[in-house]
Amino acid sequence: MASNANPLHPPLEAEQYSGYTSIGCALVVPPGTFLIPHRRWLPQPAYTPPSKWKVSTGSGSKQFPSISFDYVDRPNQGVPMRELSARNVSTLVQVLQGPNEPVFSQTGLRKITLRIHWPGYPHVDWARTIELVSSGGPITRVQLATAIAMNYGRFMELARTAKPTSPDFVINVSAIQFEHLVLVALRHVFEDVWQADVALDRR
Repeated sequence: MASNANPLHPPLEAEQYSGYTSIGCALVVPPGTFLIPHRRWLPQPAYTPPSKWKVSTGSGSKQFPSISFDYVDRPNQGVPMRELSARNVSTLVQVLQGPNEPVFSQTGLRKITLRIHWPGYPHVDWARTIELVSSGGPITRVQLATAIAMNYGRFMELARTAKPTSPDFVINVSAIQFEHLVLVALRHVFEDVWQADVALDRR
């Protein structure tokens, strides 16, 4: 399906998609800009399989489209994770775009692995399973969003006690904290592995 140009997301220069920092590895920055001041992308190392065998066997696997998370009438701006964590589902259903959509129902998947690769924290490995089907039916967008936010909350608790390998995106009480995270989308990376597209808002 052809993609339409989005006035909120003007094309970026090639160097804005990835780069090298003192972290020492290529970082992936999703295309697009934010209308909200002080909000910027968190560049994340893309997950790569641990062996050439997995790379070769996974190269032909089906790729699924990204799943977005937005407030109603605020496309492509994301949702603060602190809101996803603090509010109950019945409240979130009223403010999120397409909250009850069973976003994985057409994929045939029953579970995925969420990986968090925070720049400067390669030693803090985070890979957790998210079940996509329960007794209540397929997982919905709002349920998926809260599950991702919960994982990031736990990851931040773990990472703030670890020593980063780079000063660029330090996690601690005087730097980046959970309340600064904005969930924008969930992106399929490899086989059952997905990573979240995250922005930082440090107002």
